[in-house]
Amino acid sequence: MDSPATQPKPFFFVAPPTPSGRLAARSLTFFVILATACWSRAGEPSSSLKVCVIRDRAPIGVSGQAKTFAHLGEIFRAEPRSERFFWIPKRRLWVSREDVLPLQEAYERFTSLLEQSPTAELFHARALVAAELGQNEAALDDFAAAIERAPKLVSAYINRGNLLRKLGQLDGALHDYDTAIRLEPNSAVAFHNRGILWAQKKNLDRAIADATRAIALDPQFADAYNNRGVYWRDKGRYQKALEDYSRAIELEPNLAAAYANRGYVFKELGQPKQALEDYRKALSLAPELAQAHNDLAWLRATCPEESYRSADEAVQHARRACELTDYRNAAYLDTLAASYAAAGDF
Repeated sequence: MDSPATQPKPFFFVAPPTPSGRLAARSLTFFVILATACWSRAGEPSSSLKVCVIRDRAPIGVSGQAKTFAHLGEIFRAEPRSERFFWIPKRRLWVSREDVLPLQEAYERFTSLLEQSPTAELFHARALVAAELGQNEAALDDFAAAIERAPKLVSAYINRGNLLRKLGQLDGALHDYDTAIRLEPNSAVAFHNRGILWAQKKNLDRAIADATRAIALDPQFADAYNNRGVYWRDKGRYQKALEDYSRAIELEPNLAAAYANRGYVFKELGQPKQALEDYRKALSLAPELAQAHNDLAWLRATCPEESYRSADEAVQHARRACELTDYRNAAYLDTLAASYAAAGDF
């Protein structure tokens, strides 16, 4: 049984208004990041951990020079490669250990600071950490507190919308995205994330319209191209999907999901050579991307062109996809069964 390609990825937090920042929020300075749908930009080694930025505009850079800034409440995976700095694989930049804390410690830090100064900024930051820790009710309470203190805080509406979407409360999420767009009509992230919600509601036309609007507002928005490619794919418009995936890769050459998605479309179009190349590239960038393992395994187990079949490799990747999902994904289990069958192991 075949399975769909990698799904859209929303952002969870919102970037501050900086001259070069592509995720802009109009009121206050907050970051926007998280809310993965069906994939994550995996591939960090086991030594990595999630950390949260505990001061606004924390410099991150290379060779002692700041290239950009991280913001209060921003969460990312980092590797403890030195005594003074963490390495951020996703950005390929360094951040000082003094500016970040592991999530539980960050939560406790924000709680202590809130006792002294209950500001919208701190409630918002703690909400982001609570959401990442799976403390959903606490996160919703903190988002509400932030909005009560700063009713025009666009990032809080977007981030609460993402959490509500994740919890299946789609109408509430839609209301928050709509509010964010009303407050900041030029927010590419708000349109992008609302598009993901429309796709979840099976309204692909509206999803495409919102992704297109996000791209018009930010032509460098690689994830918006990638997600619009998914919507085109789901409508059976494979050529348009290929164009969007290729543009996403052009803008962000390390975007593993775009390679995996493009590989799936190549497979559907009967181009196994290109599909195999894209799957391998995706896994070189994100070795823990389960969907890419699964789709590569399916190709190697079932490809009509015998020269592209390899039962041993199919079993290897199918097993890995199942391991990464704790053997709970029915489609991946079907791929594993097909791979064993291709190997003659019934």
